[in-house]
Amino acid sequence: MSNARRPIRESSIHGSNILHDFQLRSLLDQYVTFLNSKNTLPLRMKNSGDAVFLYVAPDGSDSWSGRTPTPNRFKTDGPLATLRHALEVVRELKRQQDGTLKQPVTVLIRGGTYFLNEPLIFKPEDSGTLNHPVCFAAYPGEKPVVSGGRLLTGWKQTVVNGRKLWVVEVPETSGGKWFFRNLWVNGHRCTRARSPNKGYFKIAGVPDVTPETKWNEGQNCFRFFEGDLKAWSTVDEGEIVVMNRWVESRLPITRVEEEEHTVCSSRRSVFRLEPGDLYYVEHVYELLDSPGEWFLDRNSSMLYYIPLPGEEPSKVEAVAPVLSELIRFEGKPEEDLFVENLFFQGLAFAHAEWFFKENPDSGKPSIGGFPQAAIGVPGSIHGDGVRNCIFEDCTFTHLGNYALELARGCQNNRVAGCRFFDLGAGGVKIGETLIREAENEQTYGNEVTGCHIYEGDVSSTALSQYLLARATTTVSLVIIFTISTTLVFQSAGHGDTGDHLRKRTSWSRTIFTISVSYQTGRVRF
Repeated sequence: MSNARRPIRESSIHGSNILHDFQLRSLLDQYVTFLNSKNTLPLRMKNSGDAVFLYVAPDGSDSWSGRTPTPNRFKTDGPLATLRHALEVVRELKRQQDGTLKQPVTVLIRGGTYFLNEPLIFKPEDSGTLNHPVCFAAYPGEKPVVSGGRLLTGWKQTVVNGRKLWVVEVPETSGGKWFFRNLWVNGHRCTRARSPNKGYFKIAGVPDVTPETKWNEGQNCFRFFEGDLKAWSTVDEGEIVVMNRWVESRLPITRVEEEEHTVCSSRRSVFRLEPGDLYYVEHVYELLDSPGEWFLDRNSSMLYYIPLPGEEPSKVEAVAPVLSELIRFEGKPEEDLFVENLFFQGLAFAHAEWFFKENPDSGKPSIGGFPQAAIGVPGSIHGDGVRNCIFEDCTFTHLGNYALELARGCQNNRVAGCRFFDLGAGGVKIGETLIREAENEQTYGNEVTGCHIYEGDVSSTALSQYLLARATTTVSLVIIFTISTTLVFQSAGHGDTGDHLRKRTSWSRTIFTISVSYQTGRVRF
């Protein structure tokens, strides 16, 4: 993990800072209130003077104690440099106290971007206690970002086939060691070179479909209309994105037959393709023609980008995702071992992406999507066996997957006052696709309250999830076979009415039952 310059403008990531006058007592009081609301035993909190404070900063060092927020004048002590080492220090403190914390621990993180080389992993032994939770919080007035990306530097201006482009070499992508499908420049999600630039093409025909083909049997070839697709030199780098029924299918191109007007893919669609289904093609070099578009050449490891007006190579801050997960909670609820009593406050999480794993050749193309709610896409923060934990005033953005996933055995957690936007799948995913028999492995008692979820699902068209807060949101939050999950919202937003919400919620009663109180603004599942 390194802590170089921050690659995102603060205004593009963070909203207002709730904690202007940061006090540990305030944080712990909120934590106690939440836990007591879950019918836990009353807590007797110690004075904040008994607490342990650790500090992390971009100008810190993991060889220092981490007990001061700034380096001393001799540069012999000061804050830590990485979140990973801060977690190790907390672990060591617990070991010194026979495995149980004797006081609250707060890790205050200074402003800047903290690039992860691998996910931060929290295990049951990293838990706080009911009396002494562990808090990871933004330093007062500052805005730290936890990033799964990598800065791309060394851009040069060039002209290729008469086109003015920027280009940078990304040697780590040679040999297929790293490939990415998202790119953010100055906090803006850029577009993979595509056609058409606006709107869609329509499927002309599907030769493999017969009257006996079932509606849920997908295809990997279809016919296109004259001039829509060509056998470009980089066509095998491209992907077809088909909008079909209520989902999208992402189909990597294997060949284009111009004379037969046929395109084929290494994957098949989720459902049966139909003439007239909409699609577009992306990530083909020959389609790089509009400002904000980009293309990554696997063979040469060169990244090409057409800048937006006003952008300069010497000032650009470009980030590409490396990790699919930023944080992973590895509880073992089947053994009654939970990751619990952790508090995350005021942090931003950014720059992760996910794509289908390559499957061994089974003689039949794999499916290029999911039949409902992008259900197979994981969260950039994923939890199993998470209990009594809080995410408050956090920001989840610039992600190519779900933001937060509370999966197996996640109980009595709270997500409050957080912002979710610029997402590849959705905001919050709670539960699994089954109800487990053992209570410890069931997911229940979780609460999402006062959150703003918008600009979700920029790469998917799964419309079957519950829409929260904004009528323009495509995908926000999905609850899958959980028990007693609670949503609290302030208003429907954008002129939404109770009737509008009733229509949305009744649509998914095959998955869960919902009752709505418009007086309290509380939704129970």
